Amino acid sequence: MDQVGLDLPLLGYTLLVSTFTGLIFGSVPALHASQVNLQDALKEGSKSTAGVRRVSTRNLLVIIEVALSLVLLVGAGLLIKSFVNLLKTDLGFRAENVLAADISLTSRYETRAARAEFFRQLIERVKVLPGVSSVGVSQSVPLSGEEHGGLFTIPGEQVLSAAEAKHGAIYHRSSADYLRVMGIP
Repeated sequence: MDQVGLDLPLLGYTLLVSTFTGLIFGSVPALHASQVNLQDALKEGSKSTAGVRRVSTRNLLVIIEVALSLVLLVGAGLLIKSFVNLLKTDLGFRAENVLAADISLTSRYETRAARAEFFRQLIERVKVLPGVSSVGVSQSVPLSGEEHGGLFTIPGEQVLSAAEAKHGAIYHRSSADYLRVMGIP
């Protein structure tokens, strides 16, 4: 969420392009309108309905442009409102003043006991660092998209092969203080 925001150079570029486009496409009709001979236009309007048709076509185009602009503005307003609501959403954990590090262990830590001992020592060493108030370790951080799972059996049920297994779960291993450190109730 720290990376979500407005890109000011892109916003400036968009403003510049839209202003330039408005000037270009607005100046052509303005120049055309400034060169109209009013006397000929009045004579043409009184002789036939061609002038009326031209005016009604212009009015129809203006109505369509205003309608499309209104739809665009409503869509942009809803998008901005959704973005603001997204920024205010409680994620279910506290991310302020939290440092997350992705640690990949070497082949030296192949057994579960060796990995557990490594993380136990890591927690003890990090706890004594200045400025550290609490330490927690987890297999993955919230909203990372990482999922770890496996199959399990219920006591008293027949043990099946992996292909026939009925029960599975997604889980995240973590240290005892992890939920408190992250502010997860």
